[in-house]
Amino acid sequence: MDKTLMIVDDSATMRMIVRRFLRTAGFKFDSIVEACNGKEALMLLAVETVDMMLVDVDMPVMDGLELIRNVRKEKAYRDIRIVMVSKESSPDLIDRVLADGADAYILKPFTPRMFEERLTPFLYFAPVDAQHNQ
Repeated sequence: MDKTLMIVDDSATMRMIVRRFLRTAGFKFDSIVEACNGKEALMLLAVETVDMMLVDVDMPVMDGLELIRNVRKEKAYRDIRIVMVSKESSPDLIDRVLADGADAYILKPFTPRMFEERLTPFLYFAPVDAQHNQ
């Protein structure tokens, strides 16, 4: 079964770092698409089937909170797993993000291990390294 990930962050450098950390954690997605803000992410969702989204909070045009609210309003997107990846560490913000429909929250600066711990429960496969250790 093909798995598609969408990385939504206004920083191209951060999107590249997320890709690298996912590979280091052993995740292999069939396709990774990128968006630089929530509005672009919604446009991509209209033409891409996405299994998981990694979303930053602070972005221009449409921030991560608004993106989550928009995604969760649509029945067609209800199975998409959304993980917020942000430097914002306010407990109130994290609670709001989760209440608005995010499945998990990863705090920057992150590690490959943090991706493994937060993403594995939402995917139908374990990271490559974890599969070899079982």
